[in-house]
Amino acid sequence: MEIQAYWLYWTAFFAVVLAWSLIVHYAARKVLEQQAWAAPGEVMLPGDPRLAKLIERYRLPAAWVPRILGLLCIYAVWLGITGAAQDLAAARRALDLPDPRRLLWFLVAATAAYVAYVVVRRRLVDPASRSEPLGDYLHDLVTGGGGSLLIEPNPFWFFDLATRTGRQARRRGPSVRWDVIAVVLLLSLAVVWVIAVIWPWLVEIVTPRALFVILMLGLPVSLLAFLSVLSHYLRVPLIAGLILLLSVLTGLVPTFHDLRQVEGRNVTRLGARPSNGLMRWD
Repeated sequence: MEIQAYWLYWTAFFAVVLAWSLIVHYAARKVLEQQAWAAPGEVMLPGDPRLAKLIERYRLPAAWVPRILGLLCIYAVWLGITGAAQDLAAARRALDLPDPRRLLWFLVAATAAYVAYVVVRRRLVDPASRSEPLGDYLHDLVTGGGGSLLIEPNPFWFFDLATRTGRQARRRGPSVRWDVIAVVLLLSLAVVWVIAVIWPWLVEIVTPRALFVILMLGLPVSLLAFLSVLSHYLRVPLIAGLILLLSVLTGLVPTFHDLRQVEGRNVTRLGARPSNGLMRWD
């Protein structure tokens, strides 16, 4: 639907796509850092032989699953671009529409930026890895060695950032600054999400459609990741319960499925049945 030709619009769009993939990557890694999914109901300290066995068993998939999930976000946009090119092929020349495949160069740049982040991420967040020989670093990168798998016994790890003792304890591992940045970004996204729920018309006016789609896909990721961790920790299906609750609340809103009204005209509110809309079609 978006046919804007100016480069700044699409640069912003693919920057948001890159942010979406990074959010998914980060959320997946945070889930895998928790011990609750691999050892429900247990707390294992460093040096515990059970923890060493679990890390050895899961380190390879734990290294690659977050990377693949992040790439799937970019792959979804590739499907959209190629699909739009096929759908518009017959009408593109007649309507003088730009070829959507021109955006593939932006997607290539976003993919390269994502891959570069994956490669250098540990050197950015873990001071100890910066002095590691390049060959050993790349070997660990491929095999998952030296990662942060199963290091968190408590899903409320972010509470440690509120105290000096907690921050000092976290400095023994990955840099605490990145955790702070992640929490700030998560809170910022939560604020945007709340605004989108309370004043959807404001977000509709301010945010372009293509950017809004990616924004809404990226917003719930960190929350859902935390709920999945908490589900393992409490051994309660919180995400299934949330889906059930939202389904019930959606059904209780009587105007949720009404047809959109046109401002400035005498339009009667119509129900969601297609026959009602067809009878009143103007």
